[in-house]
Amino acid sequence: MASIPLAISRASTFHHLDDDVLLELVSYLHWFNLANLSTTCRRMRIICIPALFSTASIRAQCLSSRTVNALPEQARFCVRTLRLNGFFDRPYPESGLTRLPPAPKRVTEDIESRAAANLSTIIHSMPHLETVIIDSPYRFYRWLGRNPPTVGVPFDVLMVILRASDIRQMIVNRILYHEDDFIPETPHLPLHIPRIKSFRYVLPTYREGTRAYDAEAAVLKLIIPPLGGSVTTLHLPTENAPFHEMSLCEWPALQELALEGEHLALAGVTPTPYISFLARMPHLRRLRLHIADVHRAPMSPLLSAIESPPAIWPTSAPSMSKPPLQALEELTVSHPRVDDQLWGQLPPSLRNVRLRSWPYHRSLEHLGEGRNFPLAGTTLCWSSPHVPSSKLSHIITSYRESCNVTKLELEYHTNDKESTLLETVAAAFPALQRLTLSRNDDHKGTKAAWADIIDVAEALRGLHDLCSVRMFIGWNKEREIGLGAFDGAPAEVQTEAASMREQEPDVAIWCLELIARVFVRVLGPAIEFVDLAYPGTEWCWIRFRPNDLDMRMREERLVPWW
Repeated sequence: MASIPLAISRASTFHHLDDDVLLELVSYLHWFNLANLSTTCRRMRIICIPALFSTASIRAQCLSSRTVNALPEQARFCVRTLRLNGFFDRPYPESGLTRLPPAPKRVTEDIESRAAANLSTIIHSMPHLETVIIDSPYRFYRWLGRNPPTVGVPFDVLMVILRASDIRQMIVNRILYHEDDFIPETPHLPLHIPRIKSFRYVLPTYREGTRAYDAEAAVLKLIIPPLGGSVTTLHLPTENAPFHEMSLCEWPALQELALEGEHLALAGVTPTPYISFLARMPHLRRLRLHIADVHRAPMSPLLSAIESPPAIWPTSAPSMSKPPLQALEELTVSHPRVDDQLWGQLPPSLRNVRLRSWPYHRSLEHLGEGRNFPLAGTTLCWSSPHVPSSKLSHIITSYRESCNVTKLELEYHTNDKESTLLETVAAAFPALQRLTLSRNDDHKGTKAAWADIIDVAEALRGLHDLCSVRMFIGWNKEREIGLGAFDGAPAEVQTEAASMREQEPDVAIWCLELIARVFVRVLGPAIEFVDLAYPGTEWCWIRFRPNDLDMRMREERLVPWW
């Protein structure tokens, strides 16, 4: 066995690395490995402590206790992210499936004020704290198959977090305020929240039960408008978002806005057009509107009617002296409408556009199968209708000629206008580099499957800068990829298909590889990869990369496409 030389340079040993290098290395370690490394020597302990205690977790139930265990003083100076897990202790526990009557308001306020006071003490003991995350408490209950308690975050606790002087980011991954919680009173003086830069309220997409209620709407009306002067990132559920109040505020620093949920037609309330508050966001760069299409009566008692997602800039909206959204770079719109004025006013700065359904049509089908969401899908009142390709063609025709879009995603229903849509895309976006097409073909067509794909490739021939194509083929079961998929194709293609059939036993794989080869051949050598998916690939993307030596494609299976 070879011996280790003794004359090893001291500079090559682990202990002679600079502290900056070691800090970078330990940032990639799992906390369990960090804990072990910190026990090796004093220097490693000093290096590992900032990474070990950068995130602290506290059970929300403990905040209402008389005493709260605190971290060691040395660790408190390292905490930058504080997580609140579990349920906040509330005085109305559940008994089976029946909720007990709520306790008197005085008892509730005492418990909530104690939790807020303890949390305030904890936050002030962490001088470098920047982020507070209120995590979802439902995972453990879903794993046990039990109904979780349905409670929100106490209002006093919210105020402690928002008014903390050093906190810059707040993330809520659960119900912020429940319909049974007390509606807070409007303060005599307006709230002053000058330091929050990011507020993300992200609810589970497929949650059941009432989605819109007065209690949470009242809370959001109090806390969202005061964020206008400082916030740069804002994520909100549409059901309770204070759109009218947002339209009365200025948002000079906001760069990212995401709205997700149902569009509500509230009884006795005139809906606020989205453009009325978007026009007050002069520096908005990223806009994501995931508005679900409600197809049957939802559970909310506040709804007066069922309406499709509205236009962002309706024709009934008053004219504006200055064009809005002139800094926009990324735009995502679900269920786009032809009668939206927005399409003709998009700025030259726009680079990334997604026009799709939300949720993806396939994701709702997957949900209905009950495979990963056993409690969801029964009361969900959403649909994801496919947008006809002719409708998308109308929308893209309305775009300004000065748009320099480089990334585009389209989800649509194929019909006799698909070639027109793709030719419009090639003419409207000559600088396009990355294209995603989610084709949905539910009818029995007369053309062979190969004809559909060759038409797509030929329609995109004019995009000389295109680097990647990602396409969900969308063939239904009657037109599934098989040995006859290339009947009627050019003779050289059929010859190549016969040769590949001998090398690859999986029919779907060699068929998809042949489709990828055609895209590379038609669109040119600039193509870096082609991602393809259809129902036979278990709804996963398969990536094919051209090989410069012999044009063989290297297969690479990716995550589910929806």
